[in-house]
Amino acid sequence: MKRRFIDMIVILAMAIMANYPMYETLREASEELDLIVQAVQAEIIGVQEDVSVISERIDVVRKEFAAVADSTLSQIDSTLNVISSTAIAKVDSLKARTDQLELKINEAVKGAVDKSLKQNEKKIKQIIPGLPTF
Repeated sequence: MKRRFIDMIVILAMAIMANYPMYETLREASEELDLIVQAVQAEIIGVQEDVSVISERIDVVRKEFAAVADSTLSQIDSTLNVISSTAIAKVDSLKARTDQLELKINEAVKGAVDKSLKQNEKKIKQIIPGLPTF
């Protein structure tokens, strides 16, 4: 039994000695992988920070663009209101002048017709007897 126990210890020692170089290689590879994983994680964190900064900058630019767009639209609206008011005022002015011209033309035509009727009253009465006086 002692011999068997000693044989088992010897076999165990030989197995450990035979596999120790492989164990050491695997441990070193594991340490290298840990370093690579840490470097990749650090790079990912850096990229995430860059994305966050860029996202903040985009939000600032978006807000500035919205403010400029609102201001520009407000200025355009104000300009259109001024143009509209000016156009309405000019149309009203033209309408008033047209109304005055229409009255003057109507008075001139009525005056010319009245004058022509007075001048030609005798001729008209001869053509149409019994015509009432105007």
